[in-house]
Amino acid sequence: MRRWPLAAVVLPALVLPAVPFVALALPEGSPQLGGVQGVEPGTRIEVTVAEAGETLRICTSDDGLQEPAVGETPVDRAPGEANPVDPGRAGAEVLAFPPEAEICTADGDCPMGMSCWASGGAPLEPGAEGRCAHAFPVTAEQGYCAHERPARGWIELVADRPGPWVLRLAGEPETLTDNGASVRWFEVDVRRPDGDPAPAGRLFSRHWQINAHGFDTAADFSVWLVAEAGSGDAVYRADFVDLAGFRYALIANARGLTDRPDHSWCQFGDPAEGRCAQFGEADVQRAYVRFPIHLAYPDPAPEAPTPPGLADLTFQDEAGTPSISPDGDGVQDDGNFAFTTETPGVYRLILDVNDDGVFDPAVDATLSGQATRGRNVVPFAGLDQIGRPVPAGEHALRLELVTGEVHLPMYDIERNGGGLLISRQAGADLPAMPIPMYWDDSALAAVLGELASAPLETLPAGTSWPADQEPPRRFWQQPLERDADGRTRDVPLVFDTWVAADRAVLETFTCRRCLEPRARVRVGGEDESGDADQDGLGDDEEDLDGDGVLDDGETDPNNP
Repeated sequence: MRRWPLAAVVLPALVLPAVPFVALALPEGSPQLGGVQGVEPGTRIEVTVAEAGETLRICTSDDGLQEPAVGETPVDRAPGEANPVDPGRAGAEVLAFPPEAEICTADGDCPMGMSCWASGGAPLEPGAEGRCAHAFPVTAEQGYCAHERPARGWIELVADRPGPWVLRLAGEPETLTDNGASVRWFEVDVRRPDGDPAPAGRLFSRHWQINAHGFDTAADFSVWLVAEAGSGDAVYRADFVDLAGFRYALIANARGLTDRPDHSWCQFGDPAEGRCAQFGEADVQRAYVRFPIHLAYPDPAPEAPTPPGLADLTFQDEAGTPSISPDGDGVQDDGNFAFTTETPGVYRLILDVNDDGVFDPAVDATLSGQATRGRNVVPFAGLDQIGRPVPAGEHALRLELVTGEVHLPMYDIERNGGGLLISRQAGADLPAMPIPMYWDDSALAAVLGELASAPLETLPAGTSWPADQEPPRRFWQQPLERDADGRTRDVPLVFDTWVAADRAVLETFTCRRCLEPRARVRVGGEDESGDADQDGLGDDEEDLDGDGVLDDGETDPNNP
């Protein structure tokens, strides 16, 4: 991957699912990311400080020299030769921003021992506003470490306040390619006020920007994803084996791609055109950054999830009936579904358009979004969430509310050779148990050809496996094509995979003129009257908010 198209908005080797992973008090960083992968300078690394007085101990490879190989894998062209950091970060290779860092426009605005920097870690432009940070140099004697070269002396910072401290690391230019810069190696260790090591799980990022120094470098590693689930959080472990992405990003959110939720897609362009575009040929598919991605089970441990709840699913349009007729005549062209929940999560309203009794988002019309506490409204104008017309007819429906849903939209990963496995873990000393994984690559079938995964999609039930067999893993590989000059290049795609904690379901709804709960909504046909009591006033003129309740200032649309 060559850039990260995101909206503004890890342990080598596998661990068997039945074996618990204990969050050992070890430094976190490059060892958990597989060792051979660097971290781009744009990565916002956060470290949780549980109480004031804890000490952050930090080391990096940013001493201005090229680094030794990691085992048999080179990370620089000429180890030991000069490779200076950006001049603006020389002598300040490590920046540590405290929680709610003080706003500044110059060093003089900051407390003693701190200086003013742009929040992204760059030197502050004249007249700009920045944040106060602790700045540290990295030298061979202080703050330097690399593979099999432990720190001679740690950079040490006693935290004066609890919360997430932000690290911005300088990075050095890539030498095996001319593609960006990276911190070849880094480690962070947290010590409690009494000097004892804190458990692992303090370090995370919501947007890991990885540089593996070349297309052929693959890594095995694990990360832990933390997603809101009711009043608590669900924790998942994602294991990657033989992942080769060169420059790529790790992000996690609740929807996947912003405009193509629950789908794998072209990174650029539309697969319906018969091919996916290359960099610069079309607009990029965006995804937003949301959930923290840890390198160990998170510490402090999050609260346990709470189950979701759904109530009072209604449908209201101007006629007050369980139907719409979206023919563009301005009468009964659209309506609103609405429901109540006290549990935020992802909702999916699915219409069984092929009438097979299975609510399958891969083939049925689906509307989805983020539900918040209270009343939620879902507009419906006869189109699904990506703008396709819903076939005419009466369709059974189901409303699902899912908590703890987390997506991993993986941008431009050339090869996921050993597969991805996602498990749920309820504690650092408890086993990580594999759970159903969901994906839908069907839109990419023609683009992938023989490289298409089997199965192409796992909806609606997700992956499954017999109790006496290993769980299936998620594989993919990007196809190759030749450019106008005859050079071979891979086709950049986005493969989305997701999991969920719990779900609640409703399959009936009410409407203003429904005498009893209904299980089907009609799309198409003749317009129905929008004046139920035939008094010359439209129902929407009498029931102003369309909730079927006689409020102050309203008249009864069913009583002339």
